[in-house]
Amino acid sequence: VSGGTATATVGFAAEKSNGQKGYVITGHLPSQTGLTIYQPSVGSSAGSVGGISGSHADAAWVPFNNVQATLFEGSGNLLPVKSYRDPNKSEVVMMSGLTSGTTSGRVTVVGADLEDQNGRTLYYQSIASYSATGGDSGAPVYRKDSNHDIILGGIHWGHHEVIGSTFSPISGVINDLDITPLTR
Repeated sequence: VSGGTATATVGFAAEKSNGQKGYVITGHLPSQTGLTIYQPSVGSSAGSVGGISGSHADAAWVPFNNVQATLFEGSGNLLPVKSYRDPNKSEVVMMSGLTSGTTSGRVTVVGADLEDQNGRTLYYQSIASYSATGGDSGAPVYRKDSNHDIILGGIHWGHHEVIGSTFSPISGVINDLDITPLTR
């Protein structure tokens, strides 16, 4: 990030239509494609940014072969992603971020046009009441069904004290990056 480093959360594993695997991160931190991403710390390269989203998601694509259809949910829990769909208003969603850990809240707004940290307008975004802070950008937003299976719902990108936490619904991420989330 402009000659420095920034901390964010890895979102979820996905695949391009050509079969290339990788993962999704926040789109407001990498300023350009080709930037190296490190995981879990600087010095451990985990690929380079291959694409940054358009106008319906704050997301970026990192090609990387060693990915799985799982989400990290605190205390070392790796949970399989079973499916994906945009959350509806009033549904309870969870966010599992690097800084805040796993938090939950209700979706309060769907379909909002919001400005991201770089001044770019993002269309059809969602707002929820889960708590989040710096370093959580890129975290997966998801729900659990009655069997406690993970339903991926989007990617977290911001928190505003007045309106709540903002995330890009999974449909916007899919369309902007031309990816399909990995499931099992």
